[in-house]
Amino acid sequence: MANHQHCINCLQESKGLYEYPCASCNWSPEQYSNSGLYLSPGTILHGQYQIGKLLGHGGFGITYLAWDNLLEIKLAIKEYMPRDFATRNSTNSEISAFTGDAKANFTYGLERFLEEARTLAKFQQHNGIVSVLNVFYGNGTGYMVMEYVDGLTLKEYLIGKHKLSWEQTLKLFMPVMDALREVHKYGMLHRDISPDNIYLCRDNRVKLLDFGSARYSLGGHSRSLSVVVKPGYAPEEQYRTKGNQGPWTDVYSVAASMYRCITGLVPPDALDRLDEDELKTPSMLGINIPDKAERELMAALAIKSNQRTQSIEAFQKGFLDISDSVGKTKEYQDKEKSTEKPYSYSKYEGAKFSDLFRRQRELPFGAKLQNHALNARLNDEFKKFYPTLGKQPIIRDVEKQRYWIQEDLLQVQIRQKNGTDFTYNIAPVVINIIDAYVASKKAAFDGFLDTCQQIAELSGSNSKKAIDFIMHCNMKLRLYKTDT
Repeated sequence: MANHQHCINCLQESKGLYEYPCASCNWSPEQYSNSGLYLSPGTILHGQYQIGKLLGHGGFGITYLAWDNLLEIKLAIKEYMPRDFATRNSTNSEISAFTGDAKANFTYGLERFLEEARTLAKFQQHNGIVSVLNVFYGNGTGYMVMEYVDGLTLKEYLIGKHKLSWEQTLKLFMPVMDALREVHKYGMLHRDISPDNIYLCRDNRVKLLDFGSARYSLGGHSRSLSVVVKPGYAPEEQYRTKGNQGPWTDVYSVAASMYRCITGLVPPDALDRLDEDELKTPSMLGINIPDKAERELMAALAIKSNQRTQSIEAFQKGFLDISDSVGKTKEYQDKEKSTEKPYSYSKYEGAKFSDLFRRQRELPFGAKLQNHALNARLNDEFKKFYPTLGKQPIIRDVEKQRYWIQEDLLQVQIRQKNGTDFTYNIAPVVINIIDAYVASKKAAFDGFLDTCQQIAELSGSNSKKAIDFIMHCNMKLRLYKTDT
């Protein structure tokens, strides 16, 4: 916001001096009263981040809107603040743990909080997960810096809609399941999936919020801390400190959230279902849903974990395997057609490091090129022009020893005349441009080599002709002074 002022609460910007109360949020410094529970708007963290309004809070953490004074972008910052174990000093914002076991529990939870942030940072390129951009210590606690996404939660969206069709629900939850598949590969669980934590962005992306891994690790570590669950969305194993939790735990919560969208009802509490299972199928409630889809949904809502769908991959595949005649959505049919070979970049496994290096060294002057450095430079330059995008064009997977282009950057959504959106895969065009560029550069270099050969031949017999030839060549020359 260079040359602008902004409200220090909601970050609404305005040319010139910002006047309070804010026209957007009605906040003013004079009317603000610090309760001591939260950081005050305007607080500077880590010498870089300016705290804005409160976005959300729970028993373990507080999330604020924030402004990055260096990059000049909006962010969200989550503060580790377990209310059962610590309190804030209202005069200096410092957080102090209570004495005894509370201090040990606070430290344990802080370590898990930062560990979770580092794990989530590995998914910066995933479209369905809010990117973690930084993590740091301060005020006696830890902070997680995340991208700020504009939109509303699925819970808020359903207030106006009440319920969604089966096709709408499936389309909405496919990116949620895509995100969970990646998270589960790293041995991490979400543990708190519900409409509250599914975020519908204004740019049509769907993202998972507020992972609860650190929170539940702390709950299992401390006997004095009660287990916090969302009734209807949490499976029975989450009610027990030694419950057998795994990918199937998140499967239940996803299925419960889908059930809420389709029927307009939250499933009965899992503990109540243990005594008497009164969960009705969507079709029993008059909902139009394909038979196989309903079976997949109910299998994921099995009370006992060992009788439930065991992985998010199996759950998602069950829906994708449904034939066209029993309800596969047209959107996913179109998506499959748009990613079929020969331009199925979504199925591309990436370019091997060794192959790229070998190809580089075959190029003129390629022996001194360093591929990792070139890609890092490209990603850095891209970030300068698109600082808020949260994506980089070149993805590097050290474990698989491969590179590939960020697939999301190859998908362009176009609004058609009939008002519907269609996603175009521009990979074919990009490939053609690259091929044409390589061909033109190769032709230019071949011409340069031919010219050098002619100069060498002329200089051996007639230096004057060689000089005349050089001066009339259709090329730019650089003359270097040497000591020899």
